[in-house]
Amino acid sequence: PKSTVPQLVAELKKSESKKEQINLLKDLASRKDPRSKATLLAFLKKDIAPAQIIASQGLAALEASDAIRPLQGLIKKSKNRKVKKVAKQALIKINLAILSEEDPFSVQNAERKRPSHKFSKSMYAIQLKSTLDTSADLTEQRIKKARAKTLENLFLGEIASDTQFAFSPKRGKHNENYGLDIAIKEMVKKVSSSNVEVNCTLQMVVSNRRGKMLSLLTGGAKVTVKRESFEKQFEKHMQKDAMESAVKNLHKKLSAYLSKNPV
Repeated sequence: PKSTVPQLVAELKKSESKKEQINLLKDLASRKDPRSKATLLAFLKKDIAPAQIIASQGLAALEASDAIRPLQGLIKKSKNRKVKKVAKQALIKINLAILSEEDPFSVQNAERKRPSHKFSKSMYAIQLKSTLDTSADLTEQRIKKARAKTLENLFLGEIASDTQFAFSPKRGKHNENYGLDIAIKEMVKKVSSSNVEVNCTLQMVVSNRRGKMLSLLTGGAKVTVKRESFEKQFEKHMQKDAMESAVKNLHKKLSAYLSKNPV
């Protein structure tokens, strides 16, 4: 007969074999049962890379908001690239679940308990209200929509491991609460005699929990390649690289602004 979740948890506590622990942990994580959360959190702390990967994926599937701090710690401490990558993906998934704007009257939302999130006084509780592509270039709207989604994912990924920030599921619920609207203001390709350059400029509106605008921040970056080595299919990759660097720039400016101008 198939082991129950409590039985799997008990077997994991008894087991001294790493191979057996990995197999049991895989089974436990696949159940997507909230009772497994404490065990999955415990395995994040064990210095066993495969176990940390499985635990990260299991916690992401549970959308466990209390795993945010431990995952942030794992990203900072681990030297294993795969572990760091999976932990970062888990953070993004959990944060997106918190940010999701579901219909409060839908049957699905009524049946699903929204994950709770504990806020520390050292955190800035933020809500990513929107990401848009408002650049003036003639790019098709479907591509602009895709770029805006990429911007959202890059921003969430960039700040996921920053312990200053916590995602707020609702505005106005906490004292330290900021709304963020980010837009791609410019995505331009410039061609010179020797280089091809892609410039990306982002703009962020920071508002307080009452919706009042506090600041307008701008961050930009450019990516350059030699003209003779440039091919058209490189352009999208250059745009993404430029956007990623611009997001890092914006992240630094947001941190500096909030530290100097607390609400």
